Amino acid sequence: MSDPVSSLLQRSLAGATNTLKSDALTKSVRADKPIPTGNQVNQAAQPNAGLPADTIDVSFLNDKAGTIARILENVGDSVSTIRDAQGRIGKITALLEQAGGIAVRARDTLKSTEDRAEIRPKLEELSTRFAKVLAEIDATAAESANPPNLLQGEDLQTIIDTGARGNSITQSIFISSGGLGLYPMEFGDATAPVADNVRGTVSNALDEVKLFSQQLAGDMNTLQTVQDFSLNAMQLLSSQASAPVLSSTAEEAANLLALQVRQQLAGSDVSLANENQRALLQQF
Repeated sequence: MSDPVSSLLQRSLAGATNTLKSDALTKSVRADKPIPTGNQVNQAAQPNAGLPADTIDVSFLNDKAGTIARILENVGDSVSTIRDAQGRIGKITALLEQAGGIAVRARDTLKSTEDRAEIRPKLEELSTRFAKVLAEIDATAAESANPPNLLQGEDLQTIIDTGARGNSITQSIFISSGGLGLYPMEFGDATAPVADNVRGTVSNALDEVKLFSQQLAGDMNTLQTVQDFSLNAMQLLSSQASAPVLSSTAEEAANLLALQVRQQLAGSDVSLANENQRALLQQF
């Protein structure tokens, strides 16, 4: 998370603490006599007014910290799943580049001579290698260490808020050699134009896979931003929990803190990049 956001949250927390201490002092001074208001509120109407200022009640803040901890766990699992998919996408990209190279060699070999008997052994070797690469693509797409498998049509949902608005969806893709339009080829029975068409199909498949890789990178960046923001918020809440607060005003203080954070963020130059960060702020 950026330093401006961290600084802004810290100032909000400090402001909430100062408000609590001021409220505690006021209630202590007025505890022995009626408060001159229209309703003549007295000490009996303020049962918590005589509590010492160092009474600590952090249950409300702990609840918020627990919520953020669950968000961190959800985001951490999703980050691992996306990293697994990115690693396999990298392998598939390399395999597709290898398949394209094989198709180019087959095309050039077919152009080199019309004597099929002379070039057939080489073409058969290229056909075997091409089929092996396609099998490796299928195996790589199917294996997944962190479900759901984003390369087999299984979308990933990351719960960031209790409402659907705060959830993040990582769209999946279904990758297979056949799905990419690639099939085993007998280059010995093909022509140079046919081999060149195979090369074109491989090129299209590469474009599709690289586009999905860019999508994963964008989703990863979003989740890591939420993760950094959550970690920083957790640290600030933990430090605030150790500050002296009145038990009678603990929840009001947390609500005040939420209001201050939202107001200051709304008026600052700090931009929360997407709906996920705004959903996280709702946890305060």
